[in-house]
Amino acid sequence: MLGILQCSRKSAVITVVVSTLILVHVAEAQTKKIPAIGWLSVRHGPTINPHFVRGLRELGWFPGRNIAFEARFAKERYDQLPKLAAELVDLKVDVIVVASSSAIPAAKNATHKIPIVMVVVSDPVALGYVASLARPRGNITGLTNDLGPIDSKRLQLLKEAVRSVSHVAVLGPTISVDWKTLEAVSRSSGVQLERLPFNHSDELERLFETAPSKWVNGLMVRPSPRTNRHRSKIIEFASRSRLPAIYPLTSYVTDGGLMSYGPNLPVMPKRAAYYVDRILKGAKPSDLPVERPMAAEFAINLKAAKEIGLSIPPEVLQRADRVIR
Repeated sequence: MLGILQCSRKSAVITVVVSTLILVHVAEAQTKKIPAIGWLSVRHGPTINPHFVRGLRELGWFPGRNIAFEARFAKERYDQLPKLAAELVDLKVDVIVVASSSAIPAAKNATHKIPIVMVVVSDPVALGYVASLARPRGNITGLTNDLGPIDSKRLQLLKEAVRSVSHVAVLGPTISVDWKTLEAVSRSSGVQLERLPFNHSDELERLFETAPSKWVNGLMVRPSPRTNRHRSKIIEFASRSRLPAIYPLTSYVTDGGLMSYGPNLPVMPKRAAYYVDRILKGAKPSDLPVERPMAAEFAINLKAAKEIGLSIPPEVLQRADRVIR
């Protein structure tokens, strides 16, 4: 009888100890803060880019389990970006992912401490976001859609697709253009260039008014937050003026533009997850080089070509990665 009582007491003590350990573990799990990722975008939302989320999952990060999201969408109201960036800073998120290039200044001005990962930006060095691609310094790193001296390739493709092109307007920021190389290509191709530096939104209509009067018969659009923001207006102008145009991103072509040559943007959010993973594991943004795309995508919209009475040569069509019919 005494042995039975002693066994019962031991069992009771073990049960109490085990229960206490379980409660302590649960309490620690409840109080332990999981990393929070701030997502800042100028878009409407309400969902975070699925490619980015997929990239996180492949790296072992699962929303609601070992990471949390704080998403802020400006709904195309650019004046709201500073306020939304400040909200993410106040929430003390562990990293801010800037999904829109036009939102980077707001994040940059909001914090010099919280790591910032850029999903896409045209020229982060020229814009002053990082010191260099190899050594970003500061708290910003990520990806750029700048493929280097790509403007010359765009001009070559435009000339090959439309052999009658002889006077091309270059629309967009000119700060990062390799004019020496571009002008050498234009001379060898028999093409004259017309610079249309688009630095402010209110300049666009004036540029549209002056371009036709200069006997322009081709258009090359350079990537920037401003040109991307006014994508539909630029495409409409080119169509209305019957100008063969080549754009920097495939999204211009899917929206009705004639042709594009540039990085494949959908893969970039997934790659941004790699930067978040490294930062959450202790890496500093200043030690993570800004990454360029591995390859460019050539897209053609045959419907847009038909609308301006243009026939794309078969050999050019064969080189396209994507053809919209």
